[in-house]
Amino acid sequence: MPTRVLVTGGCGFLGQHVVPILLDRGYKVSVADNLSSPNSTRNTHAPCEFHLADLSNQTETLAVMRNVDICVAMAANVSGVGYFSAHPGSMLSNNTSILLNTFEAARRQGVSKIVYISSSSVYTRTHQFPLREGHEDRVPHDGYPFSKLLGESFCRSFFAEYGIEFVIVRPFNLYGPGESPVDLPGFNHVIPSLAIKLLRRESPITMLGNGDQRRTFTHVKDCARGIVDAMAHPALTNDSVNLAGTEEISIRQLITLMHRLCGIKEQLLLESAPSASGDIARRPVDVSKARNILGWRAEIPLEIGLAETLSWMEQKLRLP
Repeated sequence: MPTRVLVTGGCGFLGQHVVPILLDRGYKVSVADNLSSPNSTRNTHAPCEFHLADLSNQTETLAVMRNVDICVAMAANVSGVGYFSAHPGSMLSNNTSILLNTFEAARRQGVSKIVYISSSSVYTRTHQFPLREGHEDRVPHDGYPFSKLLGESFCRSFFAEYGIEFVIVRPFNLYGPGESPVDLPGFNHVIPSLAIKLLRRESPITMLGNGDQRRTFTHVKDCARGIVDAMAHPALTNDSVNLAGTEEISIRQLITLMHRLCGIKEQLLLESAPSASGDIARRPVDVSKARNILGWRAEIPLEIGLAETLSWMEQKLRLP
């Protein structure tokens, strides 16, 4: 009998890419999602079973966890740094409810493993570079990063008491087709936020801070492949792993690259807006564990991934 995998939040930006890989590899897959995210797309991959469920509701979460071997737990309220910095209480409250119900339902329904999708934001207060697994020990203060670290604590605590195995995956700065921009200040991540400004030929382009912040962007398809690899590899059981691209780039360099890829002939003009409180200067990352254990590395170069993303975004926005 094939292993039964439930993907919570499986209709979201990342889940849309994880589910097809699981199906291709022979797993019996079900998805639980409340379709509240602007990125949500109802999964139609046969024979994937879909549950419309609110995981902040204990009864609904218990129901979708029935007959599940492995839960890929990626359901959460997510946003850009501006939004989660402005709404730390609601982000923490909502995500804590989802975490508590997910882990309690897994325990009660006999789930054997949880693959928890954490975040690079757990390293927010770390100043040891490059970022390695183990550097997350300095607790972040903001609601969203703290909620992701809390989920990691749930993993370790429920294993210690109930024997539920876990894998913690920390994606870094995901981007790619499927992440829709929304008209909510601070909600967008940086690439969709910049894409909509460039595609609409706004000038000047407003960026948070001075643009010297550096990030390592990871194509969503590379990350999805790494999640499924990590789920299946016994050497990562009860351990954590970073998944990140290979190119660290400043936000100013990112804007310049996207400006060129959009084919804009006019001179690029930039202006600065105040940085969000949760913004950090750098997030260099060590992915040697993923490479050495899984044989995983990001395969999609940033320029190619950005071109693909901009093309998708242009169609999404229906721009001339």
